[in-house]
Amino acid sequence: MSDYTEKPKSTDTCVHGNFPPCEICQNTAAGERKENIAIGLIDPADKQAVADYYQFEVDQGSSTINPKTTFEGMVNFRQTQLRDGKLTIAVAKEGGKIVSTGVVVLENGALGRELQPNEAGAGGVVVDKDKRNTGIGEMMAKQQIQMARDGGKESIVSHIDKGNDASFRLHLKLGYQLESIRRQPGENDEKKVDFKIRHNLEDNFSPVDWAKEVSNQRLSAINEITPSSPGQILIASENDQLIQQALEQGYQGVYLLRPTDFEDSTVLDKNYLVFTK
Repeated sequence: MSDYTEKPKSTDTCVHGNFPPCEICQNTAAGERKENIAIGLIDPADKQAVADYYQFEVDQGSSTINPKTTFEGMVNFRQTQLRDGKLTIAVAKEGGKIVSTGVVVLENGALGRELQPNEAGAGGVVVDKDKRNTGIGEMMAKQQIQMARDGGKESIVSHIDKGNDASFRLHLKLGYQLESIRRQPGENDEKKVDFKIRHNLEDNFSPVDWAKEVSNQRLSAINEITPSSPGQILIASENDQLIQQALEQGYQGVYLLRPTDFEDSTVLDKNYLVFTK
């Protein structure tokens, strides 16, 4: 394992690659903690490391043991997937203790993912409940992107549940783009909605200060899309119908803005997605 450090990307961003205000910079304890995190990949031959990873996810409530097998059986199965190159798994440790895990799926069908040969799938990033909002999740999401590159893939895709704006914002900030909306049967005849996002690994991603674009009145919210709609628009993140329409009109979702991104929190009344065309 090797220590993970971030260098400034430009004179406009902080050491974490964020435009001000950066939550990590504002939280001194979080910044110090981030410097003490080491991220590394699990060796498929190291069964104890696989067991430790899986136990962490069980303890955090993100994985459950199949009632038809045992914990050891699940560990053996995951180890086989690693050996066969179907998955790659990273763990973040602080003081030798696992504080986060991240899985990348490299083969169609593994973990139930439907993937094309040139795609990787980003599994959910799991962060210790006591270590959240400290920047560790962002570190692991960046690691997943690198794992997909190392796996020889052209892109990495994921699905984010509608309403999970924190995860949605994080991934868009790292270069993912909203590609499509998926609606599936849910409870009480309601449709479960999630957003499919993709990071093209062959593109050079450059962050844009979208809050500045709004403040300078170059970007504003819309309630409908017309032939005269501009190439850059804002749509409320809760409005999946209008989001769907924007995608059908050739727009791509590239960022999520919050009221707290502005010194004057009344600039936006809710979370909005930035779309470009």
